[in-house]
Amino acid sequence: LDKKNLLPCPRSADELQMPEKGTVPREMNSFIVFRRQLAHVAKLHKTSDDGRVISTAASFIWNGASKNEKRSYSLIAEELKRRHREK
Repeated sequence: LDKKNLLPCPRSADELQMPEKGTVPREMNSFIVFRRQLAHVAKLHKTSDDGRVISTAASFIWNGASKNEKRSYSLIAEELKRRHREK
Protein backbone atom coordinates (compact mmCIF):
# COMPACT_ATOMS: atom_id res chain seq x y z
CA LEU A 1 0.00 0.00 0.00
CA ASP A 2 1.24 3.44 -0.91
CA LYS A 3 1.03 6.04 1.85
CA LYS A 4 0.15 8.62 -0.83
CA ASN A 5 -3.25 6.90 -1.17
CA LEU A 6 -3.90 7.53 2.52
CA LEU A 7 -2.27 10.76 3.72
CA PRO A 8 -3.76 13.30 3.35
CA CYS A 9 -7.18 11.78 2.85
CA PRO A 10 -7.98 11.71 -0.88
CA ARG A 11 -11.74 11.27 -0.40
CA SER A 12 -14.45 13.59 0.86
CA ALA A 13 -16.78 13.25 3.83
CA ASP A 14 -19.55 12.34 1.38
CA GLU A 15 -17.54 9.37 0.11
CA LEU A 16 -16.58 8.17 3.57
CA GLN A 17 -19.94 8.60 5.28
CA MET A 18 -21.55 5.30 6.29
CA PRO A 19 -24.76 4.45 4.40
CA GLU A 20 -27.97 4.86 6.39
CA LYS A 21 -29.55 1.63 7.63
CA GLY A 22 -32.56 2.70 9.66
CA THR A 23 -30.75 3.41 12.92
CA VAL A 24 -28.24 6.18 13.33
CA PRO A 25 -24.78 4.59 13.76
CA ARG A 26 -22.25 5.90 16.21
CA GLU A 27 -20.29 8.81 14.75
CA MET A 28 -16.87 8.01 13.33
CA ASN A 29 -13.73 9.46 14.88
CA SER A 30 -10.66 10.36 12.80
CA PHE A 31 -9.04 6.94 13.24
CA ILE A 32 -12.18 5.11 12.08
CA VAL A 33 -12.39 7.39 9.03
CA PHE A 34 -8.73 6.54 8.31
CA ARG A 35 -9.36 2.82 8.76
CA ARG A 36 -12.31 3.05 6.36
CA GLN A 37 -10.08 4.71 3.74
CA LEU A 38 -7.40 2.06 4.27
CA ALA A 39 -9.97 -0.70 3.76
CA HIS A 40 -11.10 1.01 0.55
CA VAL A 41 -7.52 1.22 -0.76
CA ALA A 42 -6.80 -2.39 0.24
CA LYS A 43 -9.91 -3.52 -1.63
CA LEU A 44 -8.97 -1.53 -4.76
CA HIS A 45 -5.49 -3.05 -4.78
CA LYS A 46 -6.79 -6.51 -3.81
CA THR A 47 -4.32 -6.50 -0.91
CA SER A 48 -6.46 -7.91 1.88
CA ASP A 49 -10.09 -8.17 2.88
CA ASP A 50 -9.29 -9.50 6.36
CA GLY A 51 -10.51 -6.89 8.84
CA ARG A 52 -7.96 -7.92 11.45
CA VAL A 53 -5.07 -7.36 9.04
CA ILE A 54 -6.51 -4.02 7.94
CA SER A 55 -7.03 -2.88 11.54
CA THR A 56 -3.48 -3.85 12.52
CA ALA A 57 -2.05 -2.03 9.49
CA ALA A 58 -4.27 0.99 10.19
CA SER A 59 -3.01 1.19 13.77
CA PHE A 60 0.62 0.92 12.68
CA ILE A 61 0.30 3.60 9.96
CA TRP A 62 -1.85 5.91 12.12
CA ASN A 63 0.59 5.82 15.04
CA GLY A 64 3.45 6.69 12.68
CA ALA A 65 1.62 9.59 11.02
CA SER A 66 2.26 13.18 12.02
CA LYS A 67 -0.45 15.49 13.40
CA ASN A 68 -0.37 17.33 10.10
CA GLU A 69 -0.93 14.09 8.16
CA LYS A 70 -3.85 13.18 10.46
CA ARG A 71 -5.44 16.63 10.09
CA SER A 72 -7.42 15.81 6.93
CA TYR A 73 -9.05 12.88 8.74
CA SER A 74 -9.85 15.05 11.76
CA LEU A 75 -11.58 17.57 9.50
CA ILE A 76 -13.63 14.84 7.82
CA ALA A 77 -14.54 13.32 11.20
CA GLU A 78 -15.73 16.74 12.42
CA GLU A 79 -17.90 17.13 9.32
CA LEU A 80 -19.37 13.66 9.81
CA LYS A 81 -20.05 14.42 13.49
CA ARG A 82 -21.87 17.60 12.48
CA ARG A 83 -24.01 15.64 10.01
CA HIS A 84 -24.65 12.95 12.61
CA ARG A 85 -26.00 15.49 15.09
CA GLU A 86 -28.35 16.93 12.45
CA LYS A 87 -30.17 13.60 12.05
